[in-house]
Amino acid sequence: MVLEVYKKRGRKLNVKKLNIKSAGKSLTLAGMAVTVIDLLQPLAVFSAYAIIISLMAVAVLWIIKKKAASWHEDWVAGLYFFSGVLVLSCVVYFYQVQDVEAEDKGVLASSFTVVNNLQQSLGLVNERLESIDSGVAIISKNIVNVKKEVSSDPRKELANMGVSWSFDNFYESIYNHDMKVVELFLSGGMKLKSSHFSRYVHDDFSEDTSELLVRFEGVENSDGCPTRSFEHLGFYGFKPYYVAAKDEDRLRFVRHVCATDQFIEILDKKIEEESVKIQEVVDYNSSIDENIERCVRGLESKPKKYFLDSAPKFSMFGDNEGLSPREASVVGNIYVALLSGDPDYRRDPFGYVDVAINKACIDIFQEREVDSNELKKLKEVKEILVGA
Repeated sequence: MVLEVYKKRGRKLNVKKLNIKSAGKSLTLAGMAVTVIDLLQPLAVFSAYAIIISLMAVAVLWIIKKKAASWHEDWVAGLYFFSGVLVLSCVVYFYQVQDVEAEDKGVLASSFTVVNNLQQSLGLVNERLESIDSGVAIISKNIVNVKKEVSSDPRKELANMGVSWSFDNFYESIYNHDMKVVELFLSGGMKLKSSHFSRYVHDDFSEDTSELLVRFEGVENSDGCPTRSFEHLGFYGFKPYYVAAKDEDRLRFVRHVCATDQFIEILDKKIEEESVKIQEVVDYNSSIDENIERCVRGLESKPKKYFLDSAPKFSMFGDNEGLSPREASVVGNIYVALLSGDPDYRRDPFGYVDVAINKACIDIFQEREVDSNELKKLKEVKEILVGA
């Protein structure tokens, strides 16, 4: 009985000795493995990988020990080995993240010159540098590609700069002389509105912005001159031309935009129309006396009693049926004399009809003013644009 007890104790002691011996070998191997892992730090963070792998291995072996019917002695060595790797890798990784040099070279190489020289002789550091250079090159290439992608879409580029796509922002960039933003807007298809053309030429013109507007054909209706209504030129339509005449840069820009065949044709048409209108007025004024005489003769062909009988029924509001406009004018004169008690009318009503006829014809054929200002401006505009 006593012998049996001693035998069992002997077996337990042997198992402990075996476990201690196995643990020593396993931990030694684990230390060697972690040393190699630390030496390879310039290539990658292998200590982190070792932590993950060893942790999974320890968990699996622990589950097997708890769940399996039998436990093989070789598994003890594996459990010690992976446990050692786990602990030592955690220690190494902790020091690596605490020190920049250790993070690049490893704990041993950053602490011992011999290990550092060993790394260099093995080419690990050079390989790490080549890997970094390769990564930098790839990143640079990607950055270039991104910039190209952004630059190919001006609206996206403007959005990245915090500038929304709108005409107001476009004109504000012209006003502020922000050439980069102006160019992005123009390359994206934005145009200077005809309603702002006069303001730009007069107030906000610059040689740089005008060059961009010309290069990108960035003026609305650039095939004709963009005035507020270039078929009915008014004050705002003429304004830029007078300003341009005093400045060579402005003059070049306005000529480029406006001195087109289409606009010159429109301008010539307007000059011809104005000339015709002026001649019509001149011809009219020269024939006033003749027209008055013809008017008087025509009205005198009517009986005077016809006008006198119509006067009491005359309406100032124009509802005078049966009367022509000239007849109504005569009757209106008689009606006023009737109401006011004009002494000439009271003394000789029939004789007053002749006075009323003459007055009506003179009122109808008034002399008209000859206004040549528009024609003068049109001719000046053409002279500015074509340089003639």
